[in-house]
This record gives sequence, C-alpha cells and structure tokens, in this order.
Amino acid sequence: MPGSLFDYSVAGFGGLFCLTWAMSLAIPGRNAGSFIAVAFVGMSGLRLIWEAFFLSGLFVPSPFYYVLFLPIMYAIGPVIMAYYDRLAGLQWKRFEYLHFLFPVFAALPLFWVSSEPEALIALILEIFESKRSTEGWFLVLWVIGPKALILAYSLWIPLRSSGEGARALQSLPSEIKPFAHILLLYVWLMILADIAGYLFSITWLFRASVWSHTLAAVAVFFFSRVQPSAMFEFSEAIQKVRYAKSKLSGLDVEGILEKLNRLMGEESYYADEDLRLAGLADAVDLTPHQLSELINSHLDMSFAEFVNQHRVEAACNMLLEQKDRSILSVALAVGFNSKSSFNRAFKGIAGVTPGQYRQRENRSV
Repeated sequence: MPGSLFDYSVAGFGGLFCLTWAMSLAIPGRNAGSFIAVAFVGMSGLRLIWEAFFLSGLFVPSPFYYVLFLPIMYAIGPVIMAYYDRLAGLQWKRFEYLHFLFPVFAALPLFWVSSEPEALIALILEIFESKRSTEGWFLVLWVIGPKALILAYSLWIPLRSSGEGARALQSLPSEIKPFAHILLLYVWLMILADIAGYLFSITWLFRASVWSHTLAAVAVFFFSRVQPSAMFEFSEAIQKVRYAKSKLSGLDVEGILEKLNRLMGEESYYADEDLRLAGLADAVDLTPHQLSELINSHLDMSFAEFVNQHRVEAACNMLLEQKDRSILSVALAVGFNSKSSFNRAFKGIAGVTPGQYRQRENRSV
C-alpha cells in the first residue's frame, strides 16, 4: 500500500480538526455560526477523513465504503458557492439549488461498481498504477470529479458577474488581502497537483495535496482568530463592487440614518454578537446592499467598523460607570465574543486598551 501512517495521521488530524471546528460553529450564539459555514467546514473535514481512509489502506476490509462516500464529495463545490453568496448577502432562488444535483448524478455509478470486495479492492488499487483498465480509468475520473468541480467553482466565483469576486478581492483591507490572495493561489495549486497526481499516477502529488489541505484548514482557522472581522470585511468588499450604481436613490437617507442610530444606541442592537448585515438591514427596511452602501458612503466606514464603533462607545461608559465589572464581562455585554477581539477593536478606536482607558479616566476624575 503506497500510503503510510504519516498520511493517515496528517489527513486524519485535519479531518477531525475541521469536524471539531464545524461543531463549534454550530453552537447556538457563536459569532461565526451559520448553517452554510458549518457545511463548508464540515465538508472539508469529511473529505480529509475520506482521504485518510484511502491512503492508510483502511478501505481494504470494507472497500464499498470508499466509493459510497465519493458522491458526497461532489457537494463541496456547490457549498463553496453557497458560502460565497451567504457572505454576499444573497438569497438563493429555487433553480440555484440545482447545483446540488452533482452529488445525485455522481451517485449513479454506485449501481455499476462491483459489490465483490476482492474485485473492488483491485479496482481501487489501480489508482496507484500507471497501467489501468477501462474500469480503472473510470474510477480515477470519478475520484477527481469533486476536485475538478472545486477548481471550476473557485475560478467561476471570482469571474462571474463581470469579475465581481476578483474585484472584491482587490478591494479587501491591506491586512486581509495578502492572506486571501495567497490562500486562493495555494488552493488552486493544491487542486491541480491533486488532479495531476491521480491522472499520471504520481502518488506523492495527491498525497502532498492532502497534507496541504490540512495545513490550509489550520491556517484559515488561526487567521480567523487573529482577524475575527475578516468575513465581515470580505462581505463588505463584495457589497462595494456590487453597488457600482447607487441603490439609495429615492430613499430618505437622513431618516434611515436616524432610525439606524436609534436602533444601535437606544435599543442596543450592537450587543447582539450574532448581528449581521442582513439582520440590521431588515430592521431598517433596506436590502443588505442598500445598508452596506449607506454605511460606506454616508458614514465612511464598513459594517464591521460601524458595529464596533457603537460597541466601543458603550464599553467606554460601562468601564467608567461600573468600576467593579471585569473587562471580559464588559466585552461580552457589548457584543464581543472574546477579550482579545475586544482589546483589538477598542485600541483601534480609542487608541488605548480598555484597562488603560479605565485607569486614565479614573485618574482624571
């Protein structure tokens, strides 16, 4: 078996890491939680577990399970597009769910594949051989189908709608843009190496692709901890390029701004750590595109900056008026989900940390 314990360990770790991450996103009340995010991260975890099952040779006792889970991998491409559209604030129409017919069609070969364990094991092992039977080539094409689909979606998404996604990448903040560009290029190279490895029987290439998938998953996870507003910023970037023509004409902008400030100030909408652009837009009777344009063009800030501004202002009052309250308690009360993200946002707006602010103001009283 060309695979090894190392392959099994790396892919297995990556799979369990992604599945654990997906379960954490599914916890009610978490800032990053959404069904699409859970599906996106969870599918990555399943793919790595499936690869570990193959590379380690664990499929030998039960080879049918290897092909049984293969059609599920065809859902990863459509899930990627669904996740992008979720960030863009778009609601899918009925016909767009047809993207998920790929897994359905990919399941049809299950009726053709031999149920004899010995024959199926021999067929799967042809993946590692340069000389293959017709059935062996069919299996290889079936296996690389999900990978080709991921590549197609990841290329199509940036280029569709007159290159909207590509322009969104270019308009990202400077602290996020390099990581996004490098990650996208890394993913493309990883998938191309994976496909080439299977087509030309270059075993180390598709093994290295699996290792790279694990590395990418861990890197994205830690980047999301360091830059918790990254998804907000990416969503904002999409919105910016989407409203090249103003969607605010004919609206009572001043009245909407007044209502918006009342919701954020008097009704403390900022305190909801799950506050999203779509939810706030609905509260002021706008579309997410309109609200995003309103905040950008009339307040000169992104949605994330707008929310954090209100959170920090409320935190300043709490820090001074409730002297016995801990900084973490204040952070949670105003809508942040961790002390580190609170400190970062607070210092970016107030110029000092929450602790320094409390000490400075108390001394001046």
